[in-house]
Amino acid sequence: MVDADDYSRVLKDMASHDGAVSQATRFDLAIKAFEHTAAYDAAIANYFGQRVGSGEPDFPRTLSLQFSKKQGMRYGEEPAPEGGFLC
Repeated sequence: MVDADDYSRVLKDMASHDGAVSQATRFDLAIKAFEHTAAYDAAIANYFGQRVGSGEPDFPRTLSLQFSKKQGMRYGEEPAPEGGFLC
């Protein structure tokens, strides 16, 4: 677990599954772990990319960004392409 807010949810899940964590909870926690490590790796890459630079002042060689979906949005007139607002 990478988020202390998940402790109570995991304990509740374990209580209702004879001490085990359900597959759905494990999958959600795995996603959170990968998101957490990706953000950490991106922060390190950004830090070093800024130090090396691209030859232009104040512009890093690489810039890694991570966004979270805040809401779904209508996109176009066809139902297939779903849009979203990220920040």
